[in-house]
Amino acid sequence: ATCDNDAAITIVDIKIEDVSKLFEQVAINGVSVDMISQTAPKDGKVNVSFTIAKDDLNECESVVEKFVSKENIIVDEDITKFSLVGLGMKHTSGVAAKVFKIFSDNNIAVKLITTSEIRITCAISSADKNVAIREVAKEFNI
Repeated sequence: ATCDNDAAITIVDIKIEDVSKLFEQVAINGVSVDMISQTAPKDGKVNVSFTIAKDDLNECESVVEKFVSKENIIVDEDITKFSLVGLGMKHTSGVAAKVFKIFSDNNIAVKLITTSEIRITCAISSADKNVAIREVAKEFNI
């Protein structure tokens, strides 16, 4: 499955205690957040990346600017969310490794990753979507 109407926001060096406040304010403003990724804390700060609908970008940016300065905000509107979903992944090792190898072999940069027991979702450049679909389908016979 793929989704093209999202943007990714990365916040560099946000205070750990501000992360919950940030997402609370984003929610209050009616912005739905999907993928979230965070780095390990360093000196009481983290980097946080998340995806939202492009339609909510201006609203979300104004919220984020209350917590960090503009130079600490990176917006990427060139993303497609690419997901593999299946109950079989729960008991099958190496699925993520195969996907990352396919992406590497085809020069597809992974911008953001989230996983669960039955899902792998990667944010990739929209231009790479068709190659990703074709090559993953070939590898997994789907």
